[in-house]
Amino acid sequence: MSTVFRGTDQRLGRQVAVKVMHAEFAADPAFVSRFEFEARSVAGLKDPGLVSVYDQGIDGDHAFLVMELVRGGTLRELLRERGPMPPHAAAAVSRPALTALAAAHRAGLVHRDVKPENVLISDDGDVKLADFGLVRAVAGTNSTSSSVMLGTAAYLAPEQVSTGHAGPASDVYAMGVLLFEMLTGRTPFTGDTNLAVAYRRIEEDVPPPGSVIAGVPREFDQLVRRATERDPADRFQDAAQMGAALDSVATRLHLPRFRVPAPRNSAQHRSMVVPPPRPQPEEATTALSAARPDHDADGGSDSTTVLPAGAAAAGAAGAAGAAGAAAAAAADAGMAAPEPWAPGGDGPSETRRYTAMHPRADGADGVDGVGGEYGQQHDAAPGDAAAATERPYDDTATHQRRRSRRSATVWAALIAVLAILLGVAGWWFGSGRLTTVPATAGMDKAAVLAAVQDADLDPEVRGVYSDTAPVDQVLGINPSGGTRVNRGSTITVSVSLGRPSIPQITGKSTFDAVMAQLKERSLEPTRGSDEYSVTVAADHVIRIDPGPGTVVPVGSAVTVTASKGPPPVHIPDVAGKTPEEATKLLADTHLRVGGQRTAFDPGVDGGRVSGTDPARGKVVDADSRVTLIVSNAISVPDVSGKSPAAARSALADAGIEMVDGGTVSGTDARAGTVGKTAPAAGERVDPAHAQVTVYVSDTTVVPNLVGDTVGSARSTLAGLGVDARVRQLLDSDNSLVIAQSPSSGTHIEPGATVTVTAVP
Repeated sequence: MSTVFRGTDQRLGRQVAVKVMHAEFAADPAFVSRFEFEARSVAGLKDPGLVSVYDQGIDGDHAFLVMELVRGGTLRELLRERGPMPPHAAAAVSRPALTALAAAHRAGLVHRDVKPENVLISDDGDVKLADFGLVRAVAGTNSTSSSVMLGTAAYLAPEQVSTGHAGPASDVYAMGVLLFEMLTGRTPFTGDTNLAVAYRRIEEDVPPPGSVIAGVPREFDQLVRRATERDPADRFQDAAQMGAALDSVATRLHLPRFRVPAPRNSAQHRSMVVPPPRPQPEEATTALSAARPDHDADGGSDSTTVLPAGAAAAGAAGAAGAAGAAAAAAADAGMAAPEPWAPGGDGPSETRRYTAMHPRADGADGVDGVGGEYGQQHDAAPGDAAAATERPYDDTATHQRRRSRRSATVWAALIAVLAILLGVAGWWFGSGRLTTVPATAGMDKAAVLAAVQDADLDPEVRGVYSDTAPVDQVLGINPSGGTRVNRGSTITVSVSLGRPSIPQITGKSTFDAVMAQLKERSLEPTRGSDEYSVTVAADHVIRIDPGPGTVVPVGSAVTVTASKGPPPVHIPDVAGKTPEEATKLLADTHLRVGGQRTAFDPGVDGGRVSGTDPARGKVVDADSRVTLIVSNAISVPDVSGKSPAAARSALADAGIEMVDGGTVSGTDARAGTVGKTAPAAGERVDPAHAQVTVYVSDTTVVPNLVGDTVGSARSTLAGLGVDARVRQLLDSDNSLVIAQSPSSGTHIEPGATVTVTAVP
C-alpha cells in the first residue's frame, strides 16, 4: 500500500518519515479526498502515543504523508528478537497504545489496522501508534486488487469479516489479539490463507493466553476475553474502557513500571549502517593502471580493462547486496529506508563494470585444429612433426561410432521407461486416483459408513443436534454423493444427536467451559448478571437457566450466571493478637496475609499485632492480601530494690540502655538501691532509642517492728543500716517490742536511730 522513506525537512532542519502511497491509489479521486480528510483529522489529535503528522499532499502520481520519524523499531521486530512478553512488559506496551486509540475514538476516528507492525518503539522507550486512517482511506478507493485486504487478517474483528463494518469496538478486538500475541508469542488463529484465518474468528473465541503459555495471570485471561468477545456489544466499547480495565489489573497485580526496549536489530537500525568502501585488490589496481591510456584518466575510455577473474564481480556484488538488503528490510517493516547516495556526493560512485578474461582450461591457444581436444599428441617424439601429421584417424572414428550406438540404445531404453511411467502417471492423475462419493439417500448410519469405506474413502462421523430427526439418523454427507474426490479422502457423515439438553454443572464448572459446552450443543448462551458467592469460586458457574438436564430446541437461549467470588469484606480488628491468631481471623473473613512489617506501638506488647494495612474497617475485595503490622515495643522490666549494677544488667538483657538519674527520696526502696525508673516498670519503649533513667533511693523506710523480739528488731534495723536503741526493764533479746519511734513507714537517712520499747 505504501513505502516509507527517511527524509530531511530542509526548512526546519529535522529528520522526518515520508510515507508514499502506491500510484494506483493516487489516481483515484475518492482516495485522494478521503486520504486528505483522514490526514487532517489525525494531525489534529494530540497524544504522546500517536505518531505526529506534519504534512500531506500530492506530487505527480504520488500521494504522500510527512510524519514524525521514530528512531527505533516495531513491536513485531521486538517479538521476533525476544519472544513472548511478561505481563508487566505487555502492559507497558498496551497502555500508551490504548491511550492513543482513546484519543482517536473520542475524535470519531477508527484505526482499523492495529497490529505489531504499526506499534513503534523508539530508542528512548516511547511507544507510539502509527498509520491512523490510512486503511479507511483505502476503503474508499476504487482499487479492486484481489491481493489487498482492508486490514490484517490476524487482527480483524468478526464484524469486519462478516459485514465490513468497523467501529471503536473493532480496534478493541485488535488490541485484545495484540495483547494475546505479546503474552504468548503467536496469534490466536492460524490457517492456510488469509481468508481462512479471518473467518475462524466468526465461529471461534480467542483462547485464554494462559491456556497457551503457563504463568499468565488469570486477570489477563479475563481482560483478553472481554476485549475479544465475538459480539461487539459484549466488548469494551472503546479504548478508554479497556485502558481503565488494564490499569485496574496492573494495580491489582502490583505490576512494576517498565521501560520498553527498542529492538536491537530493527530494519531502521540496519538501514543506518553505511556499507564499507568496496576494497580494490592490488592486482586489479595494477591491471587498471597498466591497461588504461594516459589520456583517459577520467574514465572515459571505451577500451576493455583486464582484471583477475571474479575480482570486480565480487566487489560490486558485495556493495550492491549490502545496500539492497538494508533497503528491502526497511521497506518490508514499514520503517524509514536508508537515504540513497547523492550523485556527486561523498558516497561511492556508480559501479563500473569490467570484462574479465579467463585462460583456457588446457592451457593451449592453438589455431586450425592444433592444440585443444584434437591438438598435438603428447606421446610423439620431440621434433617428430611427421609422426603427428601422418597418424591415421580410423581408430578414433570407429570408437566414436561404437560409442554412438551404445548411447542410442541407452537413450531408447530410457525413453521407453519414461513413456511407461508417464502413462501410469497420466492414468493415476487423470482418473486412477479418483473415486466417486456414493449416493446414500435413505440409508441408515451403518449402511452409509459401509458404502463410504467400499468406495475407498475414510468416513468421519459428525454429530449434529436436530429438533426433527431422530437420534442416529443420517442427515447428509460432505462432499455430497456423486462428487469425484481423491481416494482416501475424508467424507464427513452428519448424524443426528436429537434435541440438545442443558449440561450438568458442579462447583468446579468454569464459566468458559460451560459456555463452550452450550455452543457445542447448538444453543445460544448469554451471560447473566454475575453474583457474589462464598461457595462458588470466581468465574465458575452458579446456575443455568433453563436448569441442567432440560431438553430444549436447537438455538434456544440459555442464561449462565457466573460467580464473582465472595462479596467485599471489612477488615477485622486484630490488634493485640499474635500473628498466628490474626492470620486465622483474616482467613475466616476470606482475606489472606500478604506479609508482615514491624512498627513501634506504645500500647501493644512486642511480638503482637498492632494493626493492619489496609487499616481495620476498610472494605476490600474478598481474597485480598492484608499486611500485618507487628509491634516491636520493649517492656521495661521491674528493677526496683536492685542495686544499680544489677539493674543495669537486667535492663541490658532487655535491650535497654540505663541512664543514671541520681538519687531520690521517699521511695519504698532501701537506701542505695533503685528507688524508681522512668519510664516505669511495665511501660514500653521504642527499640530505636531504648533508654531508661534509673534513680537510686537515698532514704530508708522504717519497718514495722512491733511484735518482734528485741533481737529480731536489732537484726532488721542493722540490715537497713539503721542504729537501734532499746528501752526495756530486763536486758533480754527475747523481750517483745511494744512500741517504736519513728513509726513504721517513716523515711529516714542511713545511720539514723530507731528507738524501740520492749517488755518485760
